[in-house]
Amino acid sequence: MFRTLLTLAVPTLGLLLAGSALAAESGSYPPALPGMSDITFDHHPGPDLEAAIGPRLFITAAALHRRDTNTTVSYNRGGCVTSSGTLTTDLALPAGATILGMRTFYFNDGSGGDVMSAITRYTGQNAVTDLLSTSFPAGTGYTSVYNELPIPETVNEYDYAYVLNARGSGSTQICAMLVLYQMH
Repeated sequence: MFRTLLTLAVPTLGLLLAGSALAAESGSYPPALPGMSDITFDHHPGPDLEAAIGPRLFITAAALHRRDTNTTVSYNRGGCVTSSGTLTTDLALPAGATILGMRTFYFNDGSGGDVMSAITRYTGQNAVTDLLSTSFPAGTGYTSVYNELPIPETVNEYDYAYVLNARGSGSTQICAMLVLYQMH
C-alpha cells in the first residue's frame, strides 16, 4: 500500500511544484505580496525587476523567525512584521546556484527608522561571513531596494549553511525578501 501511495504522490507533487513555479513566473513582476495586492511598492532599480533575468527565491516576512528569544515580533497587514531585533530564516537554494543579490521589501509610515538586511554564511566551526550586509534609511511608504553581492557566491550546502537576516528600526516593517540567483 505504501508503494502505491508513493507512486501516486510523487507525480502529483511534481505537478503541484511545476504549477506553482509557472504561476510565479507568469503575470506582472515583481509579484504582489500575499494579502497586499492593492498596494504598490516603489521599487528602486535592480536587475531582478526584469522578468527574464532568471530564477528568484521570494520569502515573505511572515516566514522569518526571531534570532534570539528577547526579540518581540508583531505581525501586520499582508505579512509585514515589526520586531525589536533581528529576524532570520534559512536560505534554501540548489547546490551550485550562484547568489547574485537580494531585494528587501519594507514599509515605513514616515516616522523614521532604517532597514538592515543580510545574507550570512555559516560553517560548522563557528565561522560567520556576511556575504551581503546592507543598512539604509527607510523611505516613506511601501518600498523595495535591491543590493548586489560584492562577490557572487556559489552555494555549497555541504560546507556551509546560508541564512537571510532582516531588521527594521522605529516604525519600519519588513515585508519580504527576494534572492536573485543563477544556475550553471
